[in-house]
Amino acid sequence: MGWELARVYVSSTIADLTEERRAVLDWLRLARHQAVDSYLPDSDTVRDSCLDDVAACDLYVLILGHRYGFQLPQDNPEGLSITHLEFRRAGECGIPRVALLRTSIPDVSLSDLGDPSGWRWCPRSAMRWPARCVRRSSAIRRA
Repeated sequence: MGWELARVYVSSTIADLTEERRAVLDWLRLARHQAVDSYLPDSDTVRDSCLDDVAACDLYVLILGHRYGFQLPQDNPEGLSITHLEFRRAGECGIPRVALLRTSIPDVSLSDLGDPSGWRWCPRSAMRWPARCVRRSSAIRRA
């Protein structure tokens, strides 16, 4: 009897969650899981490639911080971010989802909270994430 390793998609905004993202990816790779984390927010094909990658995974891990993330200007009538579209795709595919929430802000300049225009969408966007899927954590610690 052997262990079956999982293909795990890790999703987050990039600028504000670099350390948390690295910690999760390092842990997954140390455990010999296949971590998937390709993300090019300015690419024309980012939506399709990310959603295809999510659909091919066994587990979806979302790391939430204080930024909503890149919103595609075309073919996105709800104005959802890439990470939100990925989260939704995992649910549509029946892929288990784990959400980790960063509750501290080490650098406000890397959040949408320091942007006056961010306040217009912040309450609305925060309400979009299903609360039952979020596990609160003040930090993700390195092993």
